[in-house]
Amino acid sequence: MAAYVKTLLQEGKEVHQKIRSLEKVIDDERQEEEAETVDQSRVQALMELHVRQEQIKGEVEWLESPVLRTLIVKKQQKEMCADEILCVCGAATADEIIAQLTTVKSKIKPTAVIKMLSSLQEALSHSTRGQQIFVFPGIHCIKKSNKVEAGHIKGLGGHRVTTVTSPCSGSCLLQVWSREVTLEDLTLDASAVQMALAVSTGVLKLHNCRVISSVRSSCTEGIVVLEGGRLQAIQCKFISFGTAISAKAGADVILESCSISDSHVGILVSALSYV
Repeated sequence: MAAYVKTLLQEGKEVHQKIRSLEKVIDDERQEEEAETVDQSRVQALMELHVRQEQIKGEVEWLESPVLRTLIVKKQQKEMCADEILCVCGAATADEIIAQLTTVKSKIKPTAVIKMLSSLQEALSHSTRGQQIFVFPGIHCIKKSNKVEAGHIKGLGGHRVTTVTSPCSGSCLLQVWSREVTLEDLTLDASAVQMALAVSTGVLKLHNCRVISSVRSSCTEGIVVLEGGRLQAIQCKFISFGTAISAKAGADVILESCSISDSHVGILVSALSYV
């Protein structure tokens, strides 16, 4: 295993060097042309390198951390326990909390146990595969590159009042590596990162969500769907990206009643992908 970790670290170093070199080329192109338009093939290559870099980081972290391996085992054991629903609630009045919990009650089993958490980051860190997370209205800050295992994350009150964002600059806001993940009634603000969502494996379902960025750069992407990944978006809006949706070879993308605006490229489709 030590040899494999060493190989990953070496690859990570090479990927990092390639990212720096490619970013310099793109910046030079933009300065020479005095415009936002750059070679899209370079932008795609850069995004793929960022995704691979995050995959390497996650794998190395898992291999090198016995504590993390223990947590994963505990998570698997927890999945076999009774249903537990996570609710993320910041500062709120008693009436506001009661009103939102009444909504939650109507959407869960009578026997389900509700666990209240103060941050979405805590919920993502402790959630198990397929678990439900209800997010109270507000702006919820998380770390970059979270791997989502929860089955359903729903914003209470709709996407206009429930926002997920990150103050940390980096590659990705959320990564989907699970069998099926549903995000509903949320605004995903990727202004501080280079892409909002990366679908590595499994299925990502977006219902009534906004995926936005305040940085309209040709290097930013809304959603990247890699080989083996599947995106199903219904009534969603993608706003202000270099490329709103990128479907790699072997990826599936299904859009229904969605809109893309203020972006350089709406949907970038690779050969052998299905849109």
